[in-house]
Amino acid sequence: MKEFEEKRIIVTGPTCSGKNTWINDHRSTSNCRFGVPITSRPRRGGEVDGKDYKFVTEQSFLRLIRENELKDYTIFAGEYHGIEVSEWLSCEILQMEAGGINRLDADDREDSYVIYLDVPIHERIRRMKTRGWEDKKVVSRLISDSLSFTDFTNYNQLVKYY
Repeated sequence: MKEFEEKRIIVTGPTCSGKNTWINDHRSTSNCRFGVPITSRPRRGGEVDGKDYKFVTEQSFLRLIRENELKDYTIFAGEYHGIEVSEWLSCEILQMEAGGINRLDADDREDSYVIYLDVPIHERIRRMKTRGWEDKKVVSRLISDSLSFTDFTNYNQLVKYY
């Protein structure tokens, strides 16, 4: 079994659990190589292409799927999210959806340390509202997250209320 220091760190959690905040907080104090996920969703205010995410069109994302350039991907809330093989191979810290973690082969999972950010639903709703999300979008995300995370136990460390 690899020592913790030799493992890839994967940060996961439901919508508005603080994944990007955790990554950004640690990016400023770490010499680690952070993986940049790829997505077809629109950029939010303040996000930097190539740092927070690689923003691509749905057509570009589908091409990456066809050409087997993605380690894993998922469709969440109608948008594609994933991690490119090149990012997976070169990074030490990244974020990943629960489904992607569950699909890792045994060797990749053994070589990973998964941190699950668990934030109370009322705080997540407050954060979604702060983003200006309408009730329909909030409810949709809560339902999607419930399906993905209700029985999620495939983590090494639970962090409450980040």
